[in-house]
Amino acid sequence: MHTRRLGRTGLMVSEVGLGALEIGRDWGIAAHDRRKPRAEQAIQVLERAVELGINLIDSARAYVLSEQRIGQALASGRIRREQIILATKAGEQFDEKRGSVYDYSYRAILHSLDESLELMNTPYVDLLQIHSAPLQAVRSGEVLRAMQEARAAGRCRFVGASFDDEQACREAIASGDYDTIQITYNLLEREGAERLIAAAARADVGVLVKQPLALGLLSSKAVHAPVRERERVEPYLFLEREGQTLAEGALRFVLSNPGVHSVLCGSKRLEHLESNARAGDGKGLAAAELERIVASEV
Repeated sequence: MHTRRLGRTGLMVSEVGLGALEIGRDWGIAAHDRRKPRAEQAIQVLERAVELGINLIDSARAYVLSEQRIGQALASGRIRREQIILATKAGEQFDEKRGSVYDYSYRAILHSLDESLELMNTPYVDLLQIHSAPLQAVRSGEVLRAMQEARAAGRCRFVGASFDDEQACREAIASGDYDTIQITYNLLEREGAERLIAAAARADVGVLVKQPLALGLLSSKAVHAPVRERERVEPYLFLEREGQTLAEGALRFVLSNPGVHSVLCGSKRLEHLESNARAGDGKGLAAAELERIVASEV
């Protein structure tokens, strides 16, 4: 597993990180495969991820049981705190009956962090991020003040944000206050993300990529997607060849961008985890493959 420097944080993160959503919350394209794994299965995923050289684990309070299971793995000694770079997100809570509730107030951010630290059985996280940061949260200063206080108290080492809004991300980079950004970037969503990655590189801001497989569409799970969605994937099926799955090819595409530092892959199955980890071997895609992708319509 190769590592890359996460911008000005100086943290050396594995090219493939573990997005911890699926180990704690029901999620998935296929109706029969949305159930979160049992606690023991989740801990096995965490343990195997570390064995494969994955050192970045990205969770959130909104991932329901995810942080509790990370805490169980740490408390049992099956993974050790010094082996991992631990990231969480605050600002969103999720209830499996009511759905997501967002609160970007000063008090809510600090309370969320308190809960995360207790659940994960750790005195600090390496990275505290705003979850799905809207423009108003970036501009208000209230969230940033809470995170900066947490950093000053030693409860987090660096601060960042996860974004769905390009303008919010652009302003966060320009502010100089955020050490990292987390954005969607994949074969099907490229242009806006590549602008943000370039801006982050100029500012030495770390870049984490979420949804690199387009919520499973760029993987074997695509068979469960609507026909129209599957048709969007067809131009990239050439990446599936001997020795490489479509998912591995899609991850290698993201990692072929030198401005990306780690690609976050969610998995609740060991075989998917191991396949994803193979993309972090530092090889990327061949030049001819990249040219073919660039030439295709998005």
